[in-house]
Amino acid sequence: MTVSIFHPLMWAAAGLAVVGPAYADTYTVPPGINTLTVELKGGGGGAGGADAGGAGGVGINGSQMVIQLAVQPGLSVDYGVAKGGTSGGSYDATKGTASVAGASGFGSGGAGGAGPLANLTPSPDPQSGSGGGGSGGGASYVSYNGLWARAGGGGGGGAGSWGRAAYTVTIPAVAPVETAACATAADGAAGEDGTGTRAGSPNRGGGGGGGGGGGYQGAAGTGGAAGWDSAGADVDGAHAGGVGGSCYSTGITLSSSNPTGGGAGSTTPPTTSDGTVIPPAAANGEDGSVIVTPGPVAPVTPTAKAGDSSATLDVTLPPTIQPGDVTSYEFSCTPIMGAGNPLTTSSLPLTVMGLTNGTTYTCTVIANLVDPNTKLPYKTPVGPTAQVTPTAPTVPTTPTVPTAPAEATPVPSLGGMGIVLLSGLLAFFGLRRKHG
Repeated sequence: MTVSIFHPLMWAAAGLAVVGPAYADTYTVPPGINTLTVELKGGGGGAGGADAGGAGGVGINGSQMVIQLAVQPGLSVDYGVAKGGTSGGSYDATKGTASVAGASGFGSGGAGGAGPLANLTPSPDPQSGSGGGGSGGGASYVSYNGLWARAGGGGGGGAGSWGRAAYTVTIPAVAPVETAACATAADGAAGEDGTGTRAGSPNRGGGGGGGGGGGYQGAAGTGGAAGWDSAGADVDGAHAGGVGGSCYSTGITLSSSNPTGGGAGSTTPPTTSDGTVIPPAAANGEDGSVIVTPGPVAPVTPTAKAGDSSATLDVTLPPTIQPGDVTSYEFSCTPIMGAGNPLTTSSLPLTVMGLTNGTTYTCTVIANLVDPNTKLPYKTPVGPTAQVTPTAPTVPTTPTVPTAPAEATPVPSLGGMGIVLLSGLLAFFGLRRKHG
């Protein structure tokens, strides 16, 4: 099994690549992410074994599909990766060829059919054995919030029977189907054992059929028919198992699919076995895989409020990022604002002093986050800008209140009689001064 965590860019959340066998786990949607791209591959089928002069058949490829998931940060995505099918053994005159177990998966592949010795009286016929069929590959899956997608496994190759190579015509795989049944896994059917008991056939064993690939409910791979290993009769090599069905739930967007683009079936089956020198079984089918690639991280929007030789910085977070997701913020401003560029803070709002009034500062911000799957840091991309121009406060002036003109004080005036009396008095006092 191979599990790879990758960071495409420093501002991207970690992706995930998992290659089987039979591995299941959970991926947590990181902060800032609202879409995931998931590639699924079912396991490839194992190859069939050989008989005397009859080559085994190749395993069939699993299916591949790419889907888009609309997701919410903090929720879990479950996934399971399938194993490739096991290749069947070749003709062995001492014991025949046993069945090989189907590949583990979600559903699992079907077992390859056996190529046993015919149980004749008084002893088994050493010439009756044939090759065994390869087992089917398992299905890989992903599920999120009640939605499912599943990529079917490839069928196992049929075995050679007598001098006839395995039957090369295979059941074609089909495109993924949108169905609620996708939530239920189904195991592939086992390949037919080469028992030699078909009507009209002497009791001699044929090659085992290939196991079917794992799929979903109602669409698992069918088991391959056994070969016909009979002297004096038509000889037919065993058939490959069918590919398991692929599917996805309503609510998932299917981006692309390739019915034969999954794990590769085993391509190097043995070509012959005399029953004494037994060739090794072919390599097994390729394991399935699941690759999860997060979409772009949403940017953070800065805000700025002007003060006297100062500015107060803050942010507006996107819906996919909560304040508790952020370990720190980095503000980068032109001209440089404060003691550093960027200005790093773990709390907001942030007031920066010592700025030049009348100068316009342009700022961007990134948020530092932590991926919940790897515990490694990543950043939001640079987003919109905010501008702020510190301004000195205006000193208010006292308004001038207009003064009303002073009213003239009236001077008392003497009437005509008053003037005569005053004149008389003045004359009287004047005479007395002269005689005094």
